[in-house]
Amino acid sequence: MPNHFIHVEIPCTDFEKAQVFYEGVFGWTTCYIPEQEYMTFETGGDLDGGFYKSSEHVGRQGVVNYIKVDDLEKKLEAIAQHGGKIIVPPTAVPESGWFALFGDQDGNVLGLWKDLPATK
Repeated sequence: MPNHFIHVEIPCTDFEKAQVFYEGVFGWTTCYIPEQEYMTFETGGDLDGGFYKSSEHVGRQGVVNYIKVDDLEKKLEAIAQHGGKIIVPPTAVPESGWFALFGDQDGNVLGLWKDLPATK
C-alpha cells in the first residue's frame, strides 16, 4: 500500500556514537556501509532507516518521529545514561497515552510514545 513511512533518515556527526546510542537505548541493529558513508538501522518493527553524516542537519527538530515503547521512564533513563537529553518529560495525552521528547547524541529531536493500557 502506498503513502506510508518506509524509511527514516537521521543525521549524525559520528557513526560510532550514533551506533552506541541507538543500540544501547533501543537495541536496534546497525550496519555501517563504508563505500556509501552511510549506516543503516533495523528497529525490529515495520520501519527501518539509516544515519547519514551531516553536521549542518543535526539538532534541528523538523519532523518528529515517534518510537513506541513499553516503559517510558526506563527508556528516558537509558537515554540520559547514553548521553541524550530529555527535552519534554512524560506528558499525558488524555484517553490515549503518554509522550516525551528527547535529543540524541547529536541533538536530533525524537519522540517516545506509550499507549494507555488496554481496558476490557
